[in-house]
Amino acid sequence: MKTPKFWKDENIISFILYPFSIIYGFFRHMHVLFSKEYKTSLKIICIGNVTAGGSGKTPLAIKIGEMLKERNIDFAYLSKGYNAKIKEFTKIDKTIHNAQDVGDEPMLLAELSDTFICKNRRNAIENLSKNYNYEYIIMDDGFQNPTISKYKNIVVIDGEYGMGNGELLPSGPLRETLNSAAKRSDFFVIIGQDKQNIEETLLNNGIDVARAFVVEKQKSNSSDKYIAFCGIGRCEKFFNSLKKSSYNVIKEYSFGDHHNYKEDELEKIITEAGKIGAKLITTKKDWIKLSKIYNSKIEFLEIGVEFYDINKILNLLNLE
Repeated sequence: MKTPKFWKDENIISFILYPFSIIYGFFRHMHVLFSKEYKTSLKIICIGNVTAGGSGKTPLAIKIGEMLKERNIDFAYLSKGYNAKIKEFTKIDKTIHNAQDVGDEPMLLAELSDTFICKNRRNAIENLSKNYNYEYIIMDDGFQNPTISKYKNIVVIDGEYGMGNGELLPSGPLRETLNSAAKRSDFFVIIGQDKQNIEETLLNNGIDVARAFVVEKQKSNSSDKYIAFCGIGRCEKFFNSLKKSSYNVIKEYSFGDHHNYKEDELEKIITEAGKIGAKLITTKKDWIKLSKIYNSKIEFLEIGVEFYDINKILNLLNLE
């Protein structure tokens, strides 16, 4: 689904939905209260968020994976595999699996290291503990899952979007309150400009914060026209990245997060681009879901994250 516009600010729609947020909050509290935590010797680094929609979890998971790899630390990724056809515990094999089988984000993670998917994360951790010898597991999402004990709980915040209107689902974007998340986290990572001064709030409450920024891994060196499209949590982030990278974008198409593109949707955009002499570009997360026929016709912009203070994040992760 697309991130609703009414999640950004207080408005009549969020006010009408507020009673449902109370119900959501109550059942979430009950879930946490009555869940039993599974403890393991694996060092689980959980990268989660407090808002629904894209905050930068997967790029951060990739960056931390790169840091572990540089130190020759044996690790694997674990993802729930959103929208994946395969539900059971599975190790991704890039020669036989595609994004429809295992999910788009796991396919990106699998480019760096061994990656597993499973709808039931606790079952996955039990399996990994008994049958594999990894030292670390990087769990992409799962911060709200109270059934697994974590070595490090990292909460990612998109600095520009922040907490949105500050309300719980469905009235707002919050999976839980900032105070609730702060009590269970080891530290927060704010990506981009902190427009809501969340860092100050966290630091005043004794919560460690690391700052990071988005890096566009290529720039346009021509005046070619582009039509851009994507299906991520907040498409405007991608479109802004294209502008920063000097792409001449003349039209934008937004789809819901994890959108599975139909052939007629892609053909329509390709035909439109052909008529006006434009190229097509999307995110790597979207591109990896497309068939090889469309991969050859569509470019992607690859992004990553970097830390302002690498020594601080190494210290917070106990990797220094």
